[in-house]
Amino acid sequence: MKRAVIVLFIFLSFASIAQDKLIYTEVVKVDSSIKKEELFSRARSWFNSSFNKSQNVLNIQDKESGELSGTAIIRYVPNVYVGSSVTTGKISYVISVKVKDGRYKYQVTDFIHYGSPSSIERACNFDLIMKTDTFPRDPYNGQKRWCDKVWADIRKQIDSSIQPLIFSLKTNMGRPAKEDDNW
Repeated sequence: MKRAVIVLFIFLSFASIAQDKLIYTEVVKVDSSIKKEELFSRARSWFNSSFNKSQNVLNIQDKESGELSGTAIIRYVPNVYVGSSVTTGKISYVISVKVKDGRYKYQVTDFIHYGSPSSIERACNFDLIMKTDTFPRDPYNGQKRWCDKVWADIRKQIDSSIQPLIFSLKTNMGRPAKEDDNW
């Protein structure tokens, strides 16, 4: 019986995290005459133009299922100055585009913050970024107010990086793929 309780607790914990993590997602309808193959080519073209080395970003390129997915990075330089050098670092995230005839779905999720150590202090990682407005875990060195400020700054920088990325995706998915992008 103990085993079932533990498994149930773990499942409920992951379900709660999945519901609360920061996600940008939308199903976008395009002209119904645009086929899955064309949308896949457009999405592939967009990955190529949006990421310097799309081959390093893309983990999944399945033309048959219509899925492109990969991991990318946002550089994080904090705007919270006191004690924030250990939060300078990167935010990794997963971006996926799934296509079907006449529509596609994008999802940008799993934002994870990694700080950098200083010469006197270990790195301060804020880990998985959630939808909450305040830092949802035990504060770093007991500094709740500071953690809340850094958390808000991380969320703001994610949003200001991802919104233009989504805009460029939607713009490019509305244009025919270039001849040389059809591989």
